[in-house]
Amino acid sequence: MEIKNFFKSSSRTINNRKEIVTKITKNISIKNYHNFGYDYFDNKKLSFGYGGYKYDGRQKNNVKKIINFFRLSKKLTIAEFGCAKGFVLVEFLKKKFKTIGFEKSSYAVKNCHPLLKKKIFNIKKINQINKFKFDFLICKDVIPSLTEKQIKYLIETTISKSKKPPYFIIQTFKDKKNINFYKKWDQTHVTIKNRKEWISFLKKYDKKIYYSFNYLF
Repeated sequence: MEIKNFFKSSSRTINNRKEIVTKITKNISIKNYHNFGYDYFDNKKLSFGYGGYKYDGRQKNNVKKIINFFRLSKKLTIAEFGCAKGFVLVEFLKKKFKTIGFEKSSYAVKNCHPLLKKKIFNIKKINQINKFKFDFLICKDVIPSLTEKQIKYLIETTISKSKKPPYFIIQTFKDKKNINFYKKWDQTHVTIKNRKEWISFLKKYDKKIYYSFNYLF
């Protein structure tokens, strides 16, 4: 089921992103970027990527809205797949929820929020989540970096394990005229669909999951 996006968009506008993309004249050749390392998260010299991903508390109100909407009890264990440095999860932790994070990037895990040092697990294969127990899962801006097979596995596994329907926030673009901008903006994306295509792809799960769209273009 599609719902509104509880996460505020970045300060960059669509036009600002388009301006940046037009200056990227060739494929990103930085290996560290594609491996979700320093260049992806913290290299301020790059115009793309996070360009410095530090904790600033911006997710506090967003998490509060999620707790209220999903009626999350503090008896539940909150998980995040692709949690990066854990800046969403730490807001749940501060509200006395049990938390667990799954993250592919060794760099992000090593540089996570201090309160989450033992609560984020570096997983390289998606089926590793089967080893863990959780009751509600958030997956923010990660889905396009997975193959369709991995996406289906993540959704179906999460549905079977969770007490609450999982919540996915998906980066996308509104129409096909913006597809080239989207492809250049984050070249770690492997599953590229616009809004209509994502809705069609997720239709079979419509009553079992919640999802929102984060429009980059």
